[in-house]
Amino acid sequence: MTVPGISAGKRLSEAGITDVLILEATDHVGGRMHKQNFAGINVEIGANWVEGVNGEKMNPIWPIVNSTLKLRNFRSDYDYLSQNVYKEDGGVYDEAQAQKIIDRAHEVNENGEKLSATLPPSGRDDMSILTMQRLNDQYVCAAYIKLSLRLFLRAD
Repeated sequence: MTVPGISAGKRLSEAGITDVLILEATDHVGGRMHKQNFAGINVEIGANWVEGVNGEKMNPIWPIVNSTLKLRNFRSDYDYLSQNVYKEDGGVYDEAQAQKIIDRAHEVNENGEKLSATLPPSGRDDMSILTMQRLNDQYVCAAYIKLSLRLFLRAD
């Protein structure tokens, strides 16, 4: 069951509809949210944060995460990221190498923001990040992708 499924089930329940069956497309509950063993530690994979919690409109999943599930939450602090990038098999990446990867990711992100600003706000002409990278002949190295998937949150 994924976040949209949980959210839909909750809204249906609140509306008095209780005979509901929510199906899961994967072999585990949670969709792309699951944990994986990383150097002997369970690490959360997939959706690791909730966006839109301080904006004009509240993300509908926030009350579930914050109140119903009572999950611990933290503000992100990336000040020392290049000094704390861990290898999957143990040890820490060299700070210069980690910083190079992070800088490249920021460059690709900035190009994505520039491209996004040229698209109509309707979202009809949306594209994937990979497509944007291919159009600009820019790729984030695979190491950064692996790191970004496994870095921050440790499952209890």
